Amino acid sequence: MDTAHIKQPPAPVQLPNTTGQPYNSHMVENLLSAREFAELHGISPSYVYYLLQEGRIAGATRVGSRWLIPADAEILQAPASEYKPDLGKTRVITFFNYAGGVGKTTLTRDLGAELSSRGYRVLLIDADPQGNLTSWLGIEDVDPERTLYGLFRNGVLPEPIKAHGIDVIPAHLPMARLEVEISQVPVGEQRLRRALEEAEGKWDLVLIDSPPSLGRISVMAALAGEGFVVPVEVSRKGLEGLILLLDLAEEYAKAVGVSLPRFIKLIVPTKYDPRTSIDNKVMAYLRDLPQKGFKVSSSLGARPGIHKRAAARSIPIPLLEPAGKAAKEIKAIANELLNVLVEGNHG
Repeated sequence: MDTAHIKQPPAPVQLPNTTGQPYNSHMVENLLSAREFAELHGISPSYVYYLLQEGRIAGATRVGSRWLIPADAEILQAPASEYKPDLGKTRVITFFNYAGGVGKTTLTRDLGAELSSRGYRVLLIDADPQGNLTSWLGIEDVDPERTLYGLFRNGVLPEPIKAHGIDVIPAHLPMARLEVEISQVPVGEQRLRRALEEAEGKWDLVLIDSPPSLGRISVMAALAGEGFVVPVEVSRKGLEGLILLLDLAEEYAKAVGVSLPRFIKLIVPTKYDPRTSIDNKVMAYLRDLPQKGFKVSSSLGARPGIHKRAAARSIPIPLLEPAGKAAKEIKAIANELLNVLVEGNHG
C-alpha cells in the first residue's frame, strides 16, 4: 500500500521537567487537569490550553468541558503556524540587568527577530550608548538624531530604521549626553514612556535594551514599559546580582503601581552548562522562584560559537540558524514571554 501521500503526525518532543523535582513513578498513569499539568511541568496554564486546542499534547482527552492529561504526556512539535496570541495592545518590555555580559542584548535582538518572524510588529529600542544592539543588527553610521537623543531634541520618537524586517531605534555613543540632559528636562525619566504611549497601536511589541548601569538612561528605560525581562547568567555572581536587582526593581515596580512579581515579567537563565555542579545549584535556586510568584523561563545554553557568528555577521540567531539548538531555545522563551503577556491581559 502506498502511504506516501498520507500526512504523518508531528514527531514527539520530550517535555523538559522544569520543576527541578524528579518525576514520581506513580504519576505515569495519573490523569491531570490542564492546570495541574501546567503546575507539574512549570509552564503557564494558558499555554497548556493553547496546546490542547492545537492537539499537541499526546494522550489528552476531553470529558465534557474538562481536559484530562497523562502526567508524563509529551508535547508534539509545533505545526507550520507559530504560536501568536493577540496581545490586546502595544506591550512595552525592558530587558534589564545592570551587570554586563549576561546576554541581555543578544536576548533582546533574538527575541525581537523571532517575534517579528511570527508576524508581530516589533520595535527594538537600543537605549545603551555603546550601541551593541545596533551594530549586531548591522546598522552603521547612525545619525544621533535617529537615536533617543533625537527624542529629547525634537520631542517625538525618531523614525525607526529597518533591519531584518524589524523597526529599530538605534544608539550611538553621543547619546551618552542624555545622562546629563535627562536631569535638565522636567520629569525627564518619563519622556520615553510618554512618547511610547503617544505611539500606542503602531507596534505590537516594543523591546528596550537598557544600558548595563544604574544611570539616568537606565532609569528612563526601566520606567518606559510595564516591566522587565531579566537575563541572569547561571553562575554564583549572576545569582548574587539577581538578588540585588530584585531589591532595586521593587522601587521601579512601585513607580508604575504594580507588585514586584508582576513587574518582573520573566527571568531568563543564560549561559547554562548542565555539566557543572555550580550551574545546577544556581538553576535549582531559580526553579524555586515561581513559588515566590516570579516567572522563570527555560534556559539558554552556553553556546559561544553561534553567538560569535551571529554578532560577526550581524544576523539574529533565529534567522542565521533557524533549525539550530540556540534558535529552538529562543522559540521556547518567546512562547513563554507571550504566555506571560497574555496572562497579564487577565491579571
